[in-house]
Amino acid sequence: MKPFADGEMIKECLTAVAEIAFPDKINIISNISLSRFTIARRIEDLSENIATTLRERIAKFEYCSLALNESCNISDTAQLAIFVRGIDTKFNITEELCSLIPMQGTTTGKDLYDKLKSVLENFSISLEKIIGISTDGARAMSSMEVQVSRRLFQDIKKVTGREIFVNHCIIHQENLCAKRLSLPIVTVPIIILINFIKSRALNRREFKEFLKDLETEYGDVVFNTEVRWLSTGGMLKRVYNLKSEIQLFLDMKGYAFSHFGNKEWMRDFGFLIDMTQHLNDLNVELQGKGQFIHNLYDKIQGFERKLKLWKQHFFAE
Repeated sequence: MKPFADGEMIKECLTAVAEIAFPDKINIISNISLSRFTIARRIEDLSENIATTLRERIAKFEYCSLALNESCNISDTAQLAIFVRGIDTKFNITEELCSLIPMQGTTTGKDLYDKLKSVLENFSISLEKIIGISTDGARAMSSMEVQVSRRLFQDIKKVTGREIFVNHCIIHQENLCAKRLSLPIVTVPIIILINFIKSRALNRREFKEFLKDLETEYGDVVFNTEVRWLSTGGMLKRVYNLKSEIQLFLDMKGYAFSHFGNKEWMRDFGFLIDMTQHLNDLNVELQGKGQFIHNLYDKIQGFERKLKLWKQHFFAE
């Protein structure tokens, strides 16, 4: 995410060092080309080398599966991420990102499947080798009527006569379940409180200076980002740790917020913090390479058993 022109700045730094450390070899540094065009060409060469290496590994696959995810970036451009996971005759497993494709127009099931087919052709991934596909929960991706999963399912069955496994991403399922545990009675007042502090420049500056004068552990509160749903736990915990300082600041500003003095509301607040932290920990455990679906479901079932125990303990009190 750095501009290609940074290479020229690096060359200036290297030249300045060479003038002091080894002035007799400064010509060697001067002759190195680090212009933005050179950097761009070298990045293209690196990209092509990575793609070539991946094609060589894919050619050795006995079987493989695909994972698809479609989401928008900060400029609202939809991007289709396509991952491949395959195994060769020596049981070596390869997991790599095949392509990240920007979708400039519509993102219907046909549009997404056309992009998927072009990637399969580019990397010479044969339909005969595909045994499964995992997608996020968007209708254009996971619907078994006319969307991506269904189209791939039908094409492979037509070619091979067999059916493939179609899965809804287990991490995405956990994300959807976690959103049900929102406790609006807690989250809505907290979000309004944070917006009061951070959406106004003067309030934000004064609040940061206020925390600095008190020498608190944290220098500010954080926003909750819907796309990065794991941020909810951090947002709640930060507010809880700074509740005394926040209350003092609100009293200075004449802003009425009586929830911190409500024992029942604070109990729900603490419960929600604990649950979001446990969900964040579970989400991290479900990520990473070398994971198998049966192990992931074991972790989900273990979390369900813990959740029942927490619920019994919470309501027993």
